[in-house]
Amino acid sequence: SFDKANVAEETLTRLKKYIINPQFTPAEINLKAAKWLCAWVIAVFKFANVYKLVQPKRDKVNQSEEKLASTRRVLEEQQLQLTNAEKRLNEFKEIYKASNEKKIQLEIKFNEHVTELTRSEKLTEAVEGKESVWKEKIQEISNNSHYMAGNILLSSAALVYLGEFSPISRQTYWRTWMDLCKKHNILTLPTLTIETLFDHVTSNEWHRQGLPMESQARENAFMILHNKRWPFIIDPERQ
Repeated sequence: SFDKANVAEETLTRLKKYIINPQFTPAEINLKAAKWLCAWVIAVFKFANVYKLVQPKRDKVNQSEEKLASTRRVLEEQQLQLTNAEKRLNEFKEIYKASNEKKIQLEIKFNEHVTELTRSEKLTEAVEGKESVWKEKIQEISNNSHYMAGNILLSSAALVYLGEFSPISRQTYWRTWMDLCKKHNILTLPTLTIETLFDHVTSNEWHRQGLPMESQARENAFMILHNKRWPFIIDPERQ
């Protein structure tokens, strides 16, 4: 095939005198083959001249692309080095994080041991001299152990049956049950009442959280807390 991109300068000079001739156009030629040959010669001449103008620019573009490719290769190498450096930095960060977490855990354990030691010292100080009190308490429990069956009977009855009654009715039924226990020789603590079933520390905590101090409210709270059945609560006073 004809190399139209590398037409010799001498050939272009010789063709120029024909190209500038106004009659050297396909329109002025009658023979079909000569018409196409004329058009081809004109096209080659124009292409060759344009190519001479464009080729230096294309060479510059190629040189720029080579420089760009070289710069990209350098950039990729530096990017790879940066990636490796970041990877090592992240590894060091993980090591530091793990070491710091271990340090924090050790500090927490140390503080826990210090707290336990302090509590142990306080407990040791608190229990010193309490032996006599504990012996008295054990003796009291031992003395009241024969009341246990009767106390459990009355406590269970109160939990199951007294919830729906007014305070006066509760006291009436309670006294009736106490008399029945006495009649049938079922021993109960003589001072046993509904309120003695729960401790005053719990009662005070209920009051601190908004429960009224009246006996009915405390009794209701005790029954709800220790009963396994769901209660039906009517609270017209929104207590």
